[in-house]
Amino acid sequence: MEQGGSLIPKNKTEDIEEFISEEIKKSGFPLEAYANMILDKKGWDINPHLLYYNESEQCYNEIDIVAIKSSLRKGFKGGKFLKREILIIECKKQEKKPWIFFEGDEEIVDSSSLCVVPPNLNLVSKQSFKNHYYFKQKPCNYHFPTFVKSGKPDVIFDTINHLIESIDSYKKTTLDLKKKITFQGYDIYYPVIILDGKLFSAKIEIDGKIKVSEVNYLQLEVSRLRKEAELLGISNVQITWSNTKDYVIDVVRKGFFEEFLKNFP
Repeated sequence: MEQGGSLIPKNKTEDIEEFISEEIKKSGFPLEAYANMILDKKGWDINPHLLYYNESEQCYNEIDIVAIKSSLRKGFKGGKFLKREILIIECKKQEKKPWIFFEGDEEIVDSSSLCVVPPNLNLVSKQSFKNHYYFKQKPCNYHFPTFVKSGKPDVIFDTINHLIESIDSYKKTTLDLKKKITFQGYDIYYPVIILDGKLFSAKIEIDGKIKVSEVNYLQLEVSRLRKEAELLGISNVQITWSNTKDYVIDVVRKGFFEEFLKNFP
């Protein structure tokens, strides 16, 4: 019987167990298990393998990990509200092909890059953004499709799209729920890729030289055209709508994941 490109041994039980163990090691499951253990250690509530409905493909897909941490915060008029930080995580094992992203020159200055529900909390978004760990950072703005052969999928591109689809679906489901119940608080969503492999940033200088650096962590800013315009904020003087959405995706190597979580209380 063929399984995963290998033949299951038909002899001793120990050989079958060894075979299964080796096949699991080749998969992404050990990386997911490692991430879950780190998240549990840091006090996050973990939802592994959560299904969401992908509207563009009209089918259910799976989010590797959804991790949630909640805290009570002081409101503007002395009351308290619930703030939930939600990590939407994709785990990728890439032993042979390095992931390469090109450094950008622009700082993140727009609070709409935060993925917040409800989306019309303009003042909350701006205040949260100024205390946000990626405030005024210079993220990468596109990736290099390394060693992609004709007809083969671009793994990085597919992972980014899957993350954005899943975070939009999760946000929509949460927003629909909050319309039905009284909820004093808001959620911030963070798309995260945990990479078990090599990660590099590249910079093309004005003289044409290319600087390449191996890194443990970087941020990627991605812009997407919305299917429908979304309300970004309401203030005393204007209502802001947008037909585009910026996402900041954290790309973290496996060994740096625990350090990365220090960005969160």
